[in-house]
Amino acid sequence: MAHHLTPVTMALALAASVHGAWAETLPDPTRPPAFLFAPADGDGPPAEASGGLVLQSVLIAPNRRSAIIGGRTLSVGDRLGDFTLVRVSEGEVQLRGPEGARTLKLFPAVTKRVAHGGDTTVDGPDAAARSTRGTQ
Repeated sequence: MAHHLTPVTMALALAASVHGAWAETLPDPTRPPAFLFAPADGDGPPAEASGGLVLQSVLIAPNRRSAIIGGRTLSVGDRLGDFTLVRVSEGEVQLRGPEGARTLKLFPAVTKRVAHGGDTTVDGPDAAARSTRGTQ
């Protein structure tokens, strides 16, 4: 039986090679942004003040808490250089090192504030006036 390349065989071989080359160029949609891996140069978000350590993600499950710091996945108790991961919460982690505890925030530029938005239970100079309006 002779091995002849038929047009169908050639088309299949070409499609397979194109598909493989195309798949290699697709970026990973779950990969953190490139600026998190590069040193801060003033154009992107500021680098963490904790010795260049950058918190990229936290993973909280019923039986495990872990974090991705500088591209490495760490569970509570794991070491990263001189630091040990001691606590993982929704927006930050705490590390213990030779100089003491350090906190890395997932979103260091975001500050949480409590909004009172019309809550009549809030104390203030006109709280008494608000409470008497409804009784008249």
